Amino acid sequence: MFLTISTALFSAIAKAEMSSEKGNTVDDQNVAPWEPTTSSISKQIIVSQQPGYGNYATIQAAIDQGVPENNAQWIHIFNMMDQSMRRDEDDNKERIQAVAACVKGDKIAFIQCYFVSVQDALFDFSGRHYFYKYHIQSYVDFIFAILGRAWEPYSRVIFFQSNFSDVIVPSGWDAWNYAGQEYNLEYAEMGCYGPGANTSQRVKWKKQLTQQQANDLLGNGFINSDEQNQMNIVRGLVQDQARQRAVAVHVGGDKIAFIQCSFMSVQDTLFDDVGRHYFYNCRIEGYVDFIFGSGQSVYEGCHIITYLGDSDYSGPGYITAQRRNSRNDPNGFVFKHCTVEGNPKVYLGRAWGPYSRVVFFQSNLSNVIAPAGWVAWDYTGQEYKFTYGEMNCYGPGANRSERVKWEKHLTQQQANDLLGNGFINTDGWLDQLPIKLPHP
Repeated sequence: MFLTISTALFSAIAKAEMSSEKGNTVDDQNVAPWEPTTSSISKQIIVSQQPGYGNYATIQAAIDQGVPENNAQWIHIFNMMDQSMRRDEDDNKERIQAVAACVKGDKIAFIQCYFVSVQDALFDFSGRHYFYKYHIQSYVDFIFAILGRAWEPYSRVIFFQSNFSDVIVPSGWDAWNYAGQEYNLEYAEMGCYGPGANTSQRVKWKKQLTQQQANDLLGNGFINSDEQNQMNIVRGLVQDQARQRAVAVHVGGDKIAFIQCSFMSVQDTLFDDVGRHYFYNCRIEGYVDFIFGSGQSVYEGCHIITYLGDSDYSGPGYITAQRRNSRNDPNGFVFKHCTVEGNPKVYLGRAWGPYSRVVFFQSNLSNVIAPAGWVAWDYTGQEYKFTYGEMNCYGPGANRSERVKWEKHLTQQQANDLLGNGFINTDGWLDQLPIKLPHP
């Protein structure tokens, strides 16, 4: 099954038509109209309880009647805004201990969905599934087999860079019926934060993952090893066409946001020239200086891919060529929660200006990164002026043992200045966009 469901509320409530396998209705007002958008979707099904506005009245009916058996094409079920069935109204109804949704098929994506019950809210039964910007509300085993206690002897759950409130029990995990077999369990937390992330009182058998284990679980291959089902707006349209060494887009204005956009070239792909810019969940491909300029920009959750194609270029590759001419210039490139992969190897960046500034934060760096990491280019001897840094990155390419000696170790104040809300959003312009963003 290939299926993506967006903006839906799956709930188990008293006096509601219930299904033992999948949730039924309704939706939420926070629709992000840009997700998902893909040329690979073969069919879109609209769900609405308002007569004449949709193909089906419930999510359950859309799945049962609109998705064929052994489906091998992407089908998007979109739950329209329905002001008569709001999540806050559902919160006031009595909930029962019942499954809100049972997910059995392979290759299913849930986008901005809600799963609400008291117990067993989400039965994540079998198959590869992707949940994005979702809300799960319950109390007991509300994600079957993955939240807190072992349903099977080799139970495996990882929390990565997640915000834990003080609702988390200090011990964290429960072996349940497998006491004495805890060595078989794979429960781990990596890079989490918040009051509940204090692991000083966790069970002693909580795992400390090796770098290889982390790569296997956190990388693209965990649920997307076949890569044939990528939700990407342009992949397949230009991937096999010959590319020129030329600028794909030139960004010269202030206060510009790019959401789920793709930029493809071989050299000088994205000319991030000047102004404050925010790139979210974008795909950027190239090999030489393919993100360059004097922009004051944040790249969050972006997929950065090195790609040389059939080009006859034989020199080294560089992801960034950032130009900053004065220590007082506010510009720089900040990469947060990004993934860097591809072929052949590249440097993280080279200096286009004497005060060049680039920071990678909590990003997955594959072995495509050249060990030295950075190049001074025409500013050899002035490396002390650069601000090149990496913070809490992971993956094979995050090994800094062979990095250039002049790479910066940022102070807490420097990190706050670059990673905080003030770097590009001091006047709140991102908050005024017509869509809700997880901006810095």
